[in-house]
Amino acid sequence: MNMDSFFIELVKTLQAEQRQAKQRANELLDMPDYMAYFYWSGKAKALADTIQQIKRMEKKGTAG
Repeated sequence: MNMDSFFIELVKTLQAEQRQAKQRANELLDMPDYMAYFYWSGKAKALADTIQQIKRMEKKGTAG
C-alpha cells in the first residue's frame, strides 16, 4: 500500500468517525446542528491541514 492510498483510507476512516462523533455530540449535548457543524468542521480542517503538512514533509524527505 503506498502512502497516498494509506492517507486516503485514513481520511475516510476519520471522516466516518467524525460523523459519528458529531451525531453523539448533538444527541448528548442537545446542541443546535449549526454549532456542532462548525465545531467538527474546524476539527476536520485541522486534521486535513496536518495531513497536507505531513505529505509536504515526505516530499522534502523531512518526515520522521
